[in-house]
Amino acid sequence: MSFQPRVGVRHRATLVAFLAAGALAVSAVPAAAEDWTTAQVLASSANPDLHYSVDDIDVRNGFVVVAITEGIFDEGTQTYLPSTRVSISSTDGSTFSLTPAHDLRQPAVSGCGPGGVMLTGTRVIAGDRAPVLLTDGAPSIYFENPGFQASRPDLACVGTGRVAVAYLLSGGGTTTLELQSIGTDLRNLNVAFPLGKTDKGSDPAVAATGDRIYVAWVTGTTLKLKRFTVGGAPGYQLTAQRTITLDQGSGLRSPVLAADGKRVVVAWQRGQDLVARVSTNKAVSFGARKVLIDGVKTPIGVRGTATGAGIKGRTIVVSGSTFGDDSGLIRSAVYRSTNNGGSWSRMAGSVKTDGEVVAAVGGGSTVHIAFDRSWTPDSDTVSYQQTVP
Repeated sequence: MSFQPRVGVRHRATLVAFLAAGALAVSAVPAAAEDWTTAQVLASSANPDLHYSVDDIDVRNGFVVVAITEGIFDEGTQTYLPSTRVSISSTDGSTFSLTPAHDLRQPAVSGCGPGGVMLTGTRVIAGDRAPVLLTDGAPSIYFENPGFQASRPDLACVGTGRVAVAYLLSGGGTTTLELQSIGTDLRNLNVAFPLGKTDKGSDPAVAATGDRIYVAWVTGTTLKLKRFTVGGAPGYQLTAQRTITLDQGSGLRSPVLAADGKRVVVAWQRGQDLVARVSTNKAVSFGARKVLIDGVKTPIGVRGTATGAGIKGRTIVVSGSTFGDDSGLIRSAVYRSTNNGGSWSRMAGSVKTDGEVVAAVGGGSTVHIAFDRSWTPDSDTVSYQQTVP
């Protein structure tokens, strides 16, 4: 397949809260040993026609970036039409400024843009759902394939000055997994690296360091991971390494990835459980699978879903949610390991929310989390907290 990136026009889309690192807060109920900063509300609405939900968080280069979907109810379609903005805060988080809105759905965000923000998502172009990449208000790049529909793309920084984007592409009766690598200035695009046929079971995940890119995806009953080495300038050539199998069985969904140095963490839904594995040798091998949420031991109907992951040095976090518990609400929590995934502890108990939580790790092993209250009758908010160093 040939991809033809082109400059696009910005429209409505997904709200990204952009905050200077080290000053703010993303939330969960802290455990007794945890000390959290006061929750900072990033977006809030009491209007039933205006809906906010959290999508992604990244902590990098002195910034915390949080992707938030803003949905406006449309009478004609009787649905919430998603849109995206970038909200920029001063270092103390007391004031925010918004960029023009972007027409994006299912966003992912990273803090490695020239001014701190790289944003990806999907946009409908001539009837086709295509991945789009934006950087700090610059013209967007579309990865177009007429007649094909893209899944939610995932985004990762590749050292300094480059990002990787992974997504599924469906059309003509087949689905393929695609990987793009491009400069944060939206130049020096590596032509798409097709990773072969797969199925529509779940969106792929991507993570990277300065010299490696990792992609995880589910095909059939198998969770796979492929790693690439990254060459130097000017070509930044990607060289594929072997593909490894991380898990096999029914009900494998929603992998998330994070990488730092030689460490890589992958978490995913396994039936009713949320599980994770950690590598300390650049994904050559992984430690044993650990269960973070045991869906069998929780109320009937519960299933654990991975929503995010972060890693910095020996501190690794995975955020997850349980759906369908006896209260009828989503319950979210953050899990932390400081021994390379040998054991995990639930950091902050159960977030009292009907929405989701996403997590990342910053300097000094500070944990950053953002969560939403998405369908409460009196308010609709997205908030942010961090652990106090």
